Parts: sequence; C-alpha cells; structure tokens
Amino acid sequence: MNRDRARNLAQLNGAVSGWRKWTTVVGVVLLGATSSVAQTAGRQNRIAQDLSAKPNVEISGSIHSLTTKSTDLGAVNSNMQMNSLTLHVRPSAAQKKEIASLLGSMQDRKSPQYHKWLTQAEYGARFGLTGSDLSQVKSWLSSQGFTVKSVSTSRNSITFGGKAWQVESAFHTQLHRYQLDGETHFANASALHVPAQFADVVMAVRGLDNFRPKPNAKRMLAHPNATFGTSNYISPRDWATIYNASSLSDGAGIHIGVVGQSYAPASDIDNFRTASGLPTANLVYSCISAAAFCNNTASGDLAEADVDIEWAGGIAPKATVDYIYAGGGGAGGGDPDGKNVLDALSYAVYTYLAADGNVLPIISMSYDFGCEASVSGSPLLGLFDALGQQAGLQGQTLVVAAGDSGAAGCDGLALSPFTPGPAIASKGLAVTVPADNPAFTAVGGTTLFENGDPTLFWNPTDGLVNSALGYIPEMPWNEASVTGTLAAGGGGESTATDGAGNLLYPQPNWQSGLIAGSAGRLVPD
Repeated sequence: MNRDRARNLAQLNGAVSGWRKWTTVVGVVLLGATSSVAQTAGRQNRIAQDLSAKPNVEISGSIHSLTTKSTDLGAVNSNMQMNSLTLHVRPSAAQKKEIASLLGSMQDRKSPQYHKWLTQAEYGARFGLTGSDLSQVKSWLSSQGFTVKSVSTSRNSITFGGKAWQVESAFHTQLHRYQLDGETHFANASALHVPAQFADVVMAVRGLDNFRPKPNAKRMLAHPNATFGTSNYISPRDWATIYNASSLSDGAGIHIGVVGQSYAPASDIDNFRTASGLPTANLVYSCISAAAFCNNTASGDLAEADVDIEWAGGIAPKATVDYIYAGGGGAGGGDPDGKNVLDALSYAVYTYLAADGNVLPIISMSYDFGCEASVSGSPLLGLFDALGQQAGLQGQTLVVAAGDSGAAGCDGLALSPFTPGPAIASKGLAVTVPADNPAFTAVGGTTLFENGDPTLFWNPTDGLVNSALGYIPEMPWNEASVTGTLAAGGGGESTATDGAGNLLYPQPNWQSGLIAGSAGRLVPD
C-alpha cells in the first residue's frame, strides 16, 4: 500500500467519527466548554501604562534553529519590506488554569459545560487581550513605524508590516540573509527584545524569517487509483471496504479543514475524483498570502497539498474541503513574505469561519516542525499548546502526521522532500513537534500486510477503483531497508521538559503500562 495514502486515510478515519457527531478519544479528546462570557472590558489588564519605565527583555528561543546550519550572507537590505509580521499573545498563568479547567469539564458528561463550544469571539473575550491591552500593543507597534493590519477574532494575534530597519530598531535585533541547501533565506540573527511590560504577553513574533517546514517526505510516488498487474493501489472505495465504513456518513453538510503552503490546482483534484469514480469536489480555497502569490505552487509542497485534499474529500465525498494555505513564489518556492503552514493553521483556529458560519470541526496538517530537541526553548512549543487548547475549547479536532523518520525524529527529513534523507540514524530517539502535543492527534502510517498472497484480499477483475475484498491486515509503515534511507512511521516517547526539568507532556493514564518505564506521552495515538 502506498504509505502516503495510508497516513491520510488514518487521519481522516478520525474525522469520519466526527461526522457522526461522536467525540473520538484518540490520544486525547479535544475538548470545549462555554458559559456566560465576560466582556474584555470587565477583566484586569495585563500591561502597565508606562512603556518607558523598564528596559527591554529578550524573547527566549527567538532565533530560528536553521540559522546555525546555514551560511550567513550578511545583512538584508534595510528597506526590505516585511508585510506579514504577526505578534502572538500567550495566555496568562491564571488563564492557563482556567483553560485547563474548562477542558476538563468537557470530559465530564455530567458537567453543564459538556460540549458547549466557545466561538472565536467568545474565546477572545475571555482569554484574548483586553481592549486596553490591545490598544497598548497596537499603539506601540504604530509608534515604531509599523502598519497594523488586522487583529484575529480571538484577540490573540496582531498582524502588522514594515521595513527591515524598523524591525531591527523595534525588536533590537539584526536581520541577515542565509543560504541553506541551495536556497536563500532571511531571518533574525540575534534574539528579539520587547518592552518589559510586554514580557508576560508576547509569546512570539512570526514573519521575521522565511524558513519553511517541509512536508513529510514522499519517498514513493503516489499512484491515484489503479489495480494493474500484481500491484494494488488503494482508492476511496477500497478504503470504505477495508475499514467497513460504508455505513458511515458521506460527509454531506460537513466541512473539513486542510492546511498547506502551496496552491493546489482544482484540476488536480478533479482528475483524482474522476479516476476514483467520485462526483466533482466541494472545494473552498482560502489564501492567507498576498493575492499576487495565491495561484503560485510551491516546490515540494504541491504533492502534499494534492494528496491531503484528495483524500479528505475522497473518504467523505460529499463533504466540503476548506483548503487554507500560503501561496508560493519566493525562496524555495514559498510565500516571499515568509508565511507558511503554521500561519495557515493559526488563521484556521483564530479567525476562519466556514460558509456555514462555524469553525472547522476537523483540521488536518501533514507537516512537522522538527524534533523536540531542535525546538527546545523555542516559542513554538508554547504556540502549539495555545493553538491546540483554543481549538479544543472551540470543538475543533486537530490531526497531524507523526513523522517519516521512524523513531529517529531528530535525524529528520531531507531538506527537499524528493531527495533521500539520511540512511543511518545518529541522533537518538525522538518524537516530532507538534505530534508530541496532547492537543493534537498524532497519526502514524501503516502498510497493508498481504503475507505474500494479494489474491486473498483483492479482486483485480472488479474494476480499478473498487477491488478490495475486505479488511487487510496492517503493520507499521517501515520501508527504511527498501529505500536505503530513514523511511518509517514516526513515534516514540515525548521527553520535552520545562525549565525545572518537569515533563511538559506526561503520559496520560490511558497509556500507562504500554511501555515499561516510560513516563512521557507516547506517539503516535
């Protein structure tokens, strides 16, 4: 079985349960709650009025890890326009406790908060910046010469733009050009600093670099539909047969979110559905990039976008797939302003509403952001925590691929998804981010195990798009020995810790005893 098909089938298998209005517990239930929501005007402000009273403070971990692996080409043009800067807000310590309490209430069927989701605006009124704090941050950005463009519905991110010299002056950093794997990038060369009054509020400032996450590598080329010769390639109808899913919902009236970082031509999706015997797709595009880049494909990301959209709609043929993405055109084929799939995910959680006026109940992302060690101390872990918890309160299920390098998460993928990765693991056992996060359902790939006799499971005379006879035994995907590179389903034990050495993601009780001596969350789900 094609590994990429298996991974996407597994991801959307969880989504089908959502279409039946069930709460699926896979790894962790993404939970939500609501109550009468106080307006921000009645809450205590977090930012002091006088921004000049204290010195600036450093944002820990604000230098991209790939700068250390790159060749420094020197300073950027000081007048370089930076159009897509985003300041992300962290919840306060008290808010984190309140969020945890609400998430806990959602696990209790006896609780009056059970399955009462917050809207994005309600989340913002309860956990976003107050009106005063929001004005303070916006005023400071304006005072530094930036143009404030928008505020997320949930009041926890502010998008702004300006020139490189303004960034350097405001955040007390330097912006440099870098070369890595034949691609030229820009990034901040030193840590960012913000006014001390913002220290407990500002979690991250994104858009200061254009390094992009790579899709989990496609080491085998995808074949869309066929049974021919002695090879069998799974189709959506085969999936329904294998997993006895014919009685599940066809997805009518449901929206499925897919996030990516490349335009995916509708003709690609139409060709897949025609070959699979499916009706025309219900596909909605939402581009977060400047209009000039929205129709540009990105090198290495198009195939990922295609397969994710195809299988989201293939398994639920009457569902609407909402594809939220950053366009291409810049370094490495990506958005020249540095927007990527994480910005698409943030928008899907913070602000985006489907045509029915609701948040997306399911969002699929097939990217990782490195292993835990590579982002240790980075704001990324906190950002994924906040994203996942907000999604839970809004009733959104987030599914993510567990990785493609087996248990060797830090050895990582090739920089290009179509070139071989490392052949030998050398950096130890590790899991990838955000698959390690309990707010995301991490999905690992499987391989169909035919035990040398495919005729037991396939009927090649029954058409190209419906030839599976029934369930086919599975085993974890592992083709490292076949490809000569690390090519296997990711997984292992989370070991990320806080500053005091405590596990960030301890093992939930439902995983207890699965692996003797383990204490961290186990991946995949």
